[in-house]
Amino acid sequence: MKVEKRLIGVLVMSLIVGSLISLYLIKEKIETPINVIDQSFPLKALAGTSELDQDKYSVAFICREALKQVAVSFSYLMPVRPNLTEPSPKVDDAEKAGEKIEQISEKFALMQDLGYAPEVTVSDVQIGGEKRTIVVYDFGVALNPALPASGSSYYATVYAVVLNKSKMIEGFYEGVSDYFFMRELSLRGLEITVNTNKTTYVSADDKAGLAAGALLAAKAPAQGRIAFSDLARNDRVSIIYRINSRYDVYPKLFAKQLYGKYLVHMVKFEIDGELARDKVLVHVIENGGYVEV
Repeated sequence: MKVEKRLIGVLVMSLIVGSLISLYLIKEKIETPINVIDQSFPLKALAGTSELDQDKYSVAFICREALKQVAVSFSYLMPVRPNLTEPSPKVDDAEKAGEKIEQISEKFALMQDLGYAPEVTVSDVQIGGEKRTIVVYDFGVALNPALPASGSSYYATVYAVVLNKSKMIEGFYEGVSDYFFMRELSLRGLEITVNTNKTTYVSADDKAGLAAGALLAAKAPAQGRIAFSDLARNDRVSIIYRINSRYDVYPKLFAKQLYGKYLVHMVKFEIDGELARDKVLVHVIENGGYVEV
């Protein structure tokens, strides 16, 4: 009997270990083959007062296997007033929240006629300490190729609807497919590092940076999209960029548009042309220029 019990114990342990290995392999298969190892952003944006003030954003990832291409795309959104298509702001299906807002439904209809559809993602976020759902409609995949390099920081291609716990529309955001709005005024520097190889972009007035071999920020990858090819397993990629955080460098009309308490910053990853849905990063950032009336 002792022998039989010992055998049974061995068999049970084998089954448990086998199950754990199977679960691990399944998890490895379904997860995106990159690990995000850093994501940072200012808690309060656009709060600068001096020439040196800059808001810093960064993201870094490591490859878990060899990859042909990974593209990292940035978007930035500001709050706008929605034009509702119907009186009730309650939403049954989160992904269809945009149908209740004219700014989205009109663009959706136009894109549909041309044979395109937006990328729709749904994420949970914290806004003012409260859990919210944010539904993002990204038309940039279809529209950005038709825009000039700097045009993507002026023309709205991304929209977001915020839903509260009762699935009521609580907020609406409109934004651009770029590092920030008005990139020729806002983008102060960009560093792209693959392992130990770094490429740096600086603004035209950064004489020291240019003298050290940096490139002009005007030549930074267009439309906030940075693509990496032929990455090997364990390759590390880091992206750091800074924007001007002073309101007085931007046109007054633009500053007036930033009326809301929060801004939204997004990072998306494409692997071999496919959106990595488990790696969509949505950051809700306090607006440093907001004044409560």
